[in-house]
Amino acid sequence: MKKDINVPAVEGVSMAVAKSLIEGEEVFHAYLINHNAYDLDTVIINSQGFGKDHSGKSQKTSQLRHIIQNLKAGTAAKIEMISPEVFHLNNQYWISFFYEGQMLDKKFIFEANSVKERNFRPIKQLGLDGIEIK
Repeated sequence: MKKDINVPAVEGVSMAVAKSLIEGEEVFHAYLINHNAYDLDTVIINSQGFGKDHSGKSQKTSQLRHIIQNLKAGTAAKIEMISPEVFHLNNQYWISFFYEGQMLDKKFIFEANSVKERNFRPIKQLGLDGIEIK
């Protein structure tokens, strides 16, 4: 039965979208941040955008998959570049990883139109400004 399955809550992991300047151009990247005192092993990240376009028609981006063999304690990993052209969509990052032999997962969603400079805050672990979801 489902009620008999223990699914521990995932804590100490966050996703961020941050802006940086590369050769004078603003570029946005998605990052996975491990705030824990332990490493995360075999991290799998599925990313996809979904929602409505500017005319109200349903829109989905391609689903992308990324893997990180080991994300050290207290570090961050750059996952992918994200184009401002998809900021009007919900941008979902679903992560799965192993900790103490058990697979854990957590879903992060940057809601449509939430990635805006007025919502940016300093993200200490990255040394950049952006949005972080814990």
